[in-house]
Amino acid sequence: FTDMKANQLTRLFLCLLLILGLQGCGQKKGANISEKNSDVATTNEVVSRFAQLKANAERGDAKAQCDLGKCYAEGKDVAQDNVEAAKWYGKAAEQGDAHAEMEFSSMCFYGKGVPQNNAEAIKWLRKAAEQGDAKTQFDVGHYFSLGIGVPKDDTEAVKWFLKAAERGNADAQYNLGFCYLMGKGLAEDDAKASEWFLKAAEQGNRWAQGPLGDCYEYGKGVPKDYAEAAKWYRK
Repeated sequence: FTDMKANQLTRLFLCLLLILGLQGCGQKKGANISEKNSDVATTNEVVSRFAQLKANAERGDAKAQCDLGKCYAEGKDVAQDNVEAAKWYGKAAEQGDAHAEMEFSSMCFYGKGVPQNNAEAIKWLRKAAEQGDAKTQFDVGHYFSLGIGVPKDDTEAVKWFLKAAERGNADAQYNLGFCYLMGKGLAEDDAKASEWFLKAAEQGNRWAQGPLGDCYEYGKGVPKDYAEAAKWYRK
C-alpha cells in the first residue's frame, strides 16, 4: 500500500511538471507572437510615416523636403543615399529653407551626392548666411579670407565676420580682432582689436586669449597691465 501511494504521488508530481511545462511553452509562444506583432506594427508605422513625408515633399512642402533629405542622408527610415539626400536638400534650398541651404552647401563642398564644387557650396552657404545664422556667417567670412570657392577678399571677409561677431560668435570675434590688429580688410585699430579679442576670450576662445594677453602686456589698445596680461596668458 505504501509503494502504491508513493507511485501515485510520483505520477501526480510528473503530471504537474508536465502541465507547468506546457503552460510555460504556451506563455513563451504567446510572448513571441506578441513581440512579432509589435515589430510588424512598428515597421508599418515607419513605412506609413516615411510615405507621408515623401508625399508632402513631392507636393512641394519645403520643410518636408528638408526632412526627407535628412532621412536619406542619415539612413533614417530608409536606406542611406547621398544622391537622394542632395536631391531633396536641393529642392528645399531652392525654396529658401535655411537649414537645407546649409546642408546642400556642405554636400557640394564635400562632393556627397553631387559633384564637388566649392563655388556652388559658397553660393548656398551665403544664401543661408543672409538669413542670419551666425555660424554660417562666420564660415562665409572664413572662405572669403582664404579664397576658398570665391576670390580672396579681406573686405568681404570682414563684413561677414562683423555680422557673426555682433551675433556673439566667438570665432568671428577673434578673427575680427585679428583683422583690426593687422589692418586686413579695414584700417588698423588696436583698440578695436583688443575689444573683440576680449569678447572672444571671455567666451573661452583660446585663440583670442593669447593675443589679448599681448595687448595688455604691450599696451596695444588698452593700458599696460602685466597682471591682466598674465591672467590671460594663464588661460
